[in-house]
Amino acid sequence: MTGSVASEASSISPGFRDTSNENFNSHDCFKAQGESWTDKERERFRKGLSLYGICSKKLSRFIETRNESQVRAHLEKHIERMVTRYNEAKLKKMCSIPPSMEVVCDNRDDTEQAPSGYM
Repeated sequence: MTGSVASEASSISPGFRDTSNENFNSHDCFKAQGESWTDKERERFRKGLSLYGICSKKLSRFIETRNESQVRAHLEKHIERMVTRYNEAKLKKMCSIPPSMEVVCDNRDDTEQAPSGYM
């Protein structure tokens, strides 16, 4: 027998990776922590989010270049941004008064006293 099981498997399946090497690190195929996400990764993240929801394990497998921890951190930031944008839009909508709804102040004198029974 001339070849190892790993080399036979790699010839059968081109995507197979020989992990018998002691220097192999399972995170070799992932980018370093803190490295900026590329446009392609962000696009795959959004597409994966629509396909798989917020499951960071499935998203990580879909993106392929980021591990689960990196995807989870990105997902948390993504959700925070979406919530902030939603709240800002909601606040902006609540605070804007259409011209037809403007309150016209009456011209009462500020020196008028409130009726005696109210204080």
